[in-house]
Amino acid sequence: MILPLLLAAVTASAPAPAPAAGPAALPAPRTLPEPAISPKAESGCGYLALKVTKPAEPAKGKEPAKPAEATPEYKILAGFKVMGGPFQLTAPKTEETVWAYRCTRDTIVPAKFDGRVLLFLGKPLVITDGARSGVLQMQKGAFSFNVTKGEVTAEEKDSIQKQINIFTVNYQTSVALAKQQGAASAAAAPAAADTPVKTKR
Repeated sequence: MILPLLLAAVTASAPAPAPAAGPAALPAPRTLPEPAISPKAESGCGYLALKVTKPAEPAKGKEPAKPAEATPEYKILAGFKVMGGPFQLTAPKTEETVWAYRCTRDTIVPAKFDGRVLLFLGKPLVITDGARSGVLQMQKGAFSFNVTKGEVTAEEKDSIQKQINIFTVNYQTSVALAKQQGAASAAAAPAAADTPVKTKR
C-alpha cells in the first residue's frame, strides 16, 4: 500500500555504499562539509497513526481480496521533542500503529541528530514548516530525505544533501567500528580461555 504522503519525488538521497569499501565516494566523517542551513526552532512533535479509511474486503468469486486502505492521521505528543530532547529517544506509549513521527520547525532541512529517530524509534521522521513537508528515512544503511509537499531552494537542497551524507557516513562508520570490536573480542576470547587458572590448595 502506497501512502499519499510518499507520492512526491525524491529530492535528496545519500550515495549507495560500495560492495566492500563502505560509503561510496564520501570522505571521512570529520571532513564532511557542514550544511549552510539547519533548523533553529521546533514548535512541537507528534506521531502519524494509520487510520483505516476502507476496511479490507475478502475474495468474492473470481474477484481477489482487497487490502485495507489507510491514511496517516497526526496526533500531538505533549512533551515529546527531538531537537533539544534526550539523545536516546524512547518511543511513547500508544495502542495505535505508529507509521512515523512528525516535528514542526522553521525549516524542513533535517537537524544534526535527527537520525536518532530512525535508529532508536525505528520509524521515519516527517519534518514540516507548515507550508512544506519532507520525510527522513533509512534503507540498507543509507539515509534519504524525500520532499512530499512544496519545493526547496537550491541552498536548502544542498544543505539537505550534506546532512544526509553526514547521517549515512557516521552510521556506516559506527557499524564498521562495532564489527571490528566484535571481531577483536572474538579473537581474544580463545586466548583467554587457554590461560591456566591458578587455584589455592
